[in-house]
Order: sequence, then structure tokens, then C-alpha cells
Amino acid sequence: FNIFNKPGIPDNFILKENVTYQLDLILPSYELYLNFSPNTKRSIKKAQKKKVSIIQGVSISDFIALKEKHAKGAVPDWHYPQLQQIMTHTLKNGNGMILGAYTAENNLCAAAFFVRSHNTAFYLSAFSTEEGLETRAMFLLVSHFLKRNSGHALTLDFEGSNIEGVARFYRGFGATPSTYYEVHRNTLPYPIKWLK
Repeated sequence: FNIFNKPGIPDNFILKENVTYQLDLILPSYELYLNFSPNTKRSIKKAQKKKVSIIQGVSISDFIALKEKHAKGAVPDWHYPQLQQIMTHTLKNGNGMILGAYTAENNLCAAAFFVRSHNTAFYLSAFSTEEGLETRAMFLLVSHFLKRNSGHALTLDFEGSNIEGVARFYRGFGATPSTYYEVHRNTLPYPIKWLK
């Protein structure tokens, strides 16, 4: 469910509470920057000092190949064909954007895929290489997206997370938490249902 739905759940359903982080971009970029955490500001400066550059136009194949390599098994295999279909469709229709971070040696070290729907942009998928992590490239990449879209009636939804380290990254840009719900129902026969 989205953040505006809190379902009433019958007894045979399981309700799980999740957290996403959102940031309104209506403010000018310098005001958004004022709300960045000290760590986020330091990380952006480090990426700039390392001469990381942000460019739009990473190919879908490069994005997926590098994400698959650097996700290190954290993403199931079925994720990638679905991601490729979503990327192909949204980029074709002008609702998607891939930003890439490149080192001073022109190596792609981080990238993020954003999708826009109505007045919301979703940080749908991203990855960093080891070099990207070391240079703090993703901090500069997200800052670039915020600066580019500041002053517009647009909300950036970071799409998570319940993982504290990831949530800290989102909060570092001034994003605030919102709750959304998942609903599950286990209809497997007994005793198999207790194994799931």
C-alpha cells in the first residue's frame, strides 16, 4: 500500500509496517543544502575533491551489468529482467532517468535510476562500485539530482529503508520518514505454511 493507505486487516492476514523516506524539492537548492547532515556535506566535498563527475545517459545494459556485479547476491536474479523492462519503458516515454557518477579516470563508479510519476520521483534502483563507495560518489549524484530538480513541486521518494545504514543515507539529505504497509496472507496447507 502507499503511505496514504492504512488497511483494516482481517485476522487471517499479516500486516507489516515499513518506512520510506521522502523529501520535498519545492525549496531552492541552497535551502535544501542547509538541511543536509554534516556527514553528507563532507561526503559531497570528498567526491568533488576526487573529481567525480555526474552525467545523464548511462546505458541500460551498463547499469544492469554493474548492478548485478556489485549487488553481490543481495538482489534476486528475477529482479534484473523486470528492471530492464521498467527502465526501457520509462526511458522511452520520458519518465525515467539514469544518472552516472564517473571517476577522474572516466570509470563508471555509481549510478541511480529515477522514475517520475505525477509529482513524485522515485529513487528506484542504484549501485556503487568499491571505487564509488571510496569516493562517496552516490552522495554527489543524489545532490546533483536534488539541485537539478529544486524549486519544483516534486517529492523525491527514496523507496525505503528498514535498514538503518541506508536510512541514515536518506536522512542525511533532509528526507523524513513515512510509514507504508505490506499485507500478507499465507494460504499454503498445514504444515507447509509454518515453514514459510
